[in-house]
This record gives sequence, C-alpha cells and structure tokens, in this order.
Amino acid sequence: MAKNYNDIVYSETKAGKESSDIFDVLEGYLDYCRFELLEFDPSHYSVRGNHHPQFRSFLNSKRPRKPYLGKNPRYNNGERFSR
Repeated sequence: MAKNYNDIVYSETKAGKESSDIFDVLEGYLDYCRFELLEFDPSHYSVRGNHHPQFRSFLNSKRPRKPYLGKNPRYNNGERFSR
C-alpha cells in the first residue's frame, strides 16, 4: 500500500525543523535591528558561519551574562568572616 504523503507534517521532518530554526533566528535578528535602529538584511545570516559583524553583535547579545556583583565584590567562598 502506498504511503499517503498528505499525512506528513512538514514541520515535523528534519528539514522542517532546520528551516523553522533559521526563521526563528531571522525573526530575532529583525527585532534586534528594529530596537537598535540598524538596517535589516537577511543576507547577513550565513549558514556556513561567516557572519556579518552586525549579525555577530546580535549573537553576542543573546549569550548569557555574568551577574553583577556590585562595585567591590567579595569572593570569600561562602565564609562569613575572614580568619
């Protein structure tokens, strides 16, 4: 019996997930360009990894940051008083 290809949802296939990931990244890049008042150009995104400097700044804005510890942080490893 032949397989009915109408039952397959494109977003559930591997190619569908990869394309939706690309669209999610480009949508985030569009928001970044809109907030930073930069020119949006989808060609700045490159699958090979050679990104435009503006797109690299977008990727760097998405990475996790270290928490702010104040002006004079104390690194005492959990001890209350120095000995």
